[in-house]
Amino acid sequence: MMGGVTGTTPPPAPQPGLCAGCAHVRVVRSGRGSVFWMCERGLRREPGYLKYPRLPVVACRGYEASTATDPGTTEGR
Repeated sequence: MMGGVTGTTPPPAPQPGLCAGCAHVRVVRSGRGSVFWMCERGLRREPGYLKYPRLPVVACRGYEASTATDPGTTEGR
C-alpha cells in the first residue's frame, strides 16, 4: 500500500463566521476544490485587516452586512 488513508472523507470546511454575510468578502475557489474567504479590506491593505483572516471571524470592526444573497466568487485562482 502506498502511503495515505483510503476511504476517508476530508474534514468539513471551517465556518467563516461574520465573513459569510459581509459586504467585503470574496470567496475564492481553487481548481483543486479548496475554498478561501478573502477580505477585500485586507486586499486593499487597510490597517488592521488580513487578506485571508483566520476562520471563524467572530468580531470585526469593519463588518458591513451584505445585501447580496451569495458572496462574490472567484473560480480557479
